[in-house]
Amino acid sequence: MSSPDDARAPRRPQPDRDSFYDKHARNPAPVVTGPGDDTELPETVILDTGDDTLPTVEINRVDSAPVTRTDVRTESTAVVTEPFTDTDDDVTDADEAARRRRIAEHLTADPLPYIEPQSTAPLPAADDVEPIVADSSYDIADTPVAAPAGPVEVSDGPGRRGTADLGLLVLRVVVGILFVMHGLQKLTQWSWVDGMGVDGFAGFLANNAAEQDATLGFSADATHALAIAGGFTETIAGVFLILGLLTPIAAAAGLGVMIVAITYRVTLAGGFSFFAGSGGLEYEYLIAAACIAIILTGAGLYSLDRRWGWSWRPAWGSAAWLIIAIAAAVAIWVVFNGANPLAGH
Repeated sequence: MSSPDDARAPRRPQPDRDSFYDKHARNPAPVVTGPGDDTELPETVILDTGDDTLPTVEINRVDSAPVTRTDVRTESTAVVTEPFTDTDDDVTDADEAARRRRIAEHLTADPLPYIEPQSTAPLPAADDVEPIVADSSYDIADTPVAAPAGPVEVSDGPGRRGTADLGLLVLRVVVGILFVMHGLQKLTQWSWVDGMGVDGFAGFLANNAAEQDATLGFSADATHALAIAGGFTETIAGVFLILGLLTPIAAAAGLGVMIVAITYRVTLAGGFSFFAGSGGLEYEYLIAAACIAIILTGAGLYSLDRRWGWSWRPAWGSAAWLIIAIAAAVAIWVVFNGANPLAGH
C-alpha cells in the first residue's frame, strides 16, 4: 500500500537552508494512542499484509487520520522513518518561484577554481630560533613625542635644492640675452645692436680685409649661408635658453657656434690670447663655459622644461649633446675652412 505523500513530486535538496530546522522543529511530536482509550501504544504498528519482505507501517496521529506507508526495510528493523510533510501552507507562488530560481542558480554556479597546494617550510624548532636582542637605537621613549608647533612642509617634487634653481635661471637668461644680441647683430643692421648685416658678417667669415690672408677664411661659396645659419642659430638658441625650452639642445647649439668662433679667432690671430683688451678671447671662453654648465646641470625648475628630467636631474642624455656640439663644430670647420688654427705658433 502507498501513502498519499508518495504521489508528490520529489523535493530538490536545498543546501545551506538555515530555516529548515526552525520551520520543522516547531511541529508537535506525533502522539500515538490506542483505539478508544488513553493507553499509549508503540509509535508504529506493523500491519500484517502477508508480505514479510515489505511490511506496512501504520502511524496514528492525533491531529490527522492514520497514515500508512510501506517500509522498504525488513520487519526486523526497529527504526521506521516518519513520512516528511510540509506544513508551510503560507508559501505563495511567487515565493516558490523565487525559491526554485535560487536553487537553480546554486546548482548551476561555476565551481571554485582549484588551487594547487604549495609546499611550506617547516617551522624552526624552539632551540633554533635566535633570541631578539634589544638595540639601544630602538629604545621606546618613556614620554610621547610632542606634536610639532607649526605646519610641517611636505615636498612632493625632487629633493630640496635651495637657491640652485634661481641661480640657473639667472645664468640661462644672461647667456640667452647675449646670444640674441649677437645673433641680431649678424642678421640685421640695427644701430642699437651695432649690426653688420648678413653681407658684412659673410665678408668677415671670408676674411676679405686687405690686410688679412684670405686663405685663412671660410670658403667663399659657403660664407653667405654660414652667416645666415650662424645668426639664426644664436638668436633662436638665445630665445630658447631664456624660456628654458629644450635647454640642452639650445645650449649645445650655442656652444657649437662659440667653438667655431674661438677656432676662427685663434686662426686669424695666429695663437691664443686671453684678455679682450689685447684681442683676447675671454668673452668666448666665458660663454662656452656657461653653455657647458647649462648642458650638464639642466635648466632648473623655473623653466618650460620643468616637466622633464633634464631640468633638475640631467643624465647621460644631456651629456650627449655636449659631444654632439663639439663634433658638429669640428665638422663645420673641417668642411668649410680646413685651416690649421695652431699653424701660427
